[in-house]
Amino acid sequence: MIGDPFDTLTLVDGKGYRERTAKRNDTTFPLSGSLPLRTLTWGAAGRYAGLVASPVSAVLIQIDENPNCAEWAGQVFQPLTAPRVVSHVRCDRDGATVWCAITGIDTEGQPSPAMAGLVQDSGDGSCYLIFGEEWGLRLREEAAPGPWDLQDQSQWGLPFLLLPDNGSDLRFT
Repeated sequence: MIGDPFDTLTLVDGKGYRERTAKRNDTTFPLSGSLPLRTLTWGAAGRYAGLVASPVSAVLIQIDENPNCAEWAGQVFQPLTAPRVVSHVRCDRDGATVWCAITGIDTEGQPSPAMAGLVQDSGDGSCYLIFGEEWGLRLREEAAPGPWDLQDQSQWGLPFLLLPDNGSDLRFT
């Protein structure tokens, strides 16, 4: 059941030390530490419109209807590691496996860092969850020029990605 666990957020770094967090005006944020987490903004009725990321609490991805990607009603993941910024992913595009630049997209249609962290996967044990902001992820083939643009037909949006846990399909920054 999703609910109360998302009202507070406890973060643990790679060494197992607890991170302190604060909550103000329905926003939870880390007070210290080096985890590459962005500010988490809560939506209407106490639900978060993007992702809550923590190695010790469940992760809910819920994407509302938007111009970047399809709506995603919600899915829960169990994180195994803190997320890190990722710049490229290898994925299938038009029948070929290609490297793609990747970014998150916020509610203003602006790019923001895409993040990746290991999560539990019932089929394979673990996999990388790649996520963006409230409007999901935006991708383009690595060689494609130009800025991120929701109108550019050579770019495409996704709510999130799951990739193998060996990390060979990711480029971290």
